[in-house]
Amino acid sequence: MTPTGVGFGLATALSWGSADFLGGSVSRRSTPLATVVPSQAVALAIAIVVLVVVREPTPPVAALAWAALAGCGAFVALSCLYRALTTGAMGLVASIAAVVGAGLPVIAGAVFGDRLTAADVTGIGLALVAIVLVTRPVGPAVLTREGIILAILSGVGAGCFFIGMGQSADAGGGTWWPIALSHTTCLGLAFVFLAATGGLQWPPRSVVPILTVIGLTDVLGSAFFLLANTQGSLSISAVIASQHPAATAVLARIVTKERLARSQLAGILVALVAIALIAVP
Repeated sequence: MTPTGVGFGLATALSWGSADFLGGSVSRRSTPLATVVPSQAVALAIAIVVLVVVREPTPPVAALAWAALAGCGAFVALSCLYRALTTGAMGLVASIAAVVGAGLPVIAGAVFGDRLTAADVTGIGLALVAIVLVTRPVGPAVLTREGIILAILSGVGAGCFFIGMGQSADAGGGTWWPIALSHTTCLGLAFVFLAATGGLQWPPRSVVPILTVIGLTDVLGSAFFLLANTQGSLSISAVIASQHPAATAVLARIVTKERLARSQLAGILVALVAIALIAVP
């Protein structure tokens, strides 16, 4: 992957890591999934405005279909992740979901013909290890069978998002059409699900500015991921983007002064080595 592509991948991880960090703070004052609807609505509004301004041509049906699949994957990833987190062992849940979500695009990339160097393969392996280290629970943790299944499903959903967005762009979808359609699909599914279960509620006014920033960082993350994908392979783009837990940990250390565990520090260092290997021309 080109240095520019690596930069876009890191920007993706930082954007989504920021969204995760802010989403966690909002979820403490609301229900987690109820946070998805307003933040996704903001993200969709931003995407539509940009789409109108840049006037991207209407993409082929195949590109739209892949973007819709990405939106379905995003909904599954978010809903299953939030549900899994309620079963306990948050670190283990995040670790399983992140590794599965990053691993599926690697498999898909091999099927679609991604050409990886030895340095790329080593970097991808280290990047997956970094995810596990960063999300590893500090103390003893027990994960139920339900939690394991939900975490795996969340990872599958994230993997489908990566694959769907990458394939949509490759099919001529551009940048903002896939983003707008994926957010439309995710928002629609979340709205229907929450309305049916009675979980839909208006967030407190005090968190509206934060929800706006979450929507913005979510859109930026998707845009950076698509840009990274144009500079290299789906496998590498997804793996670098999946380092967002490290970005969340660093933000927590800077903003809320949370101490980083040794495993998290090791994970961040391993991630840096992995990215350096991937960036080798």
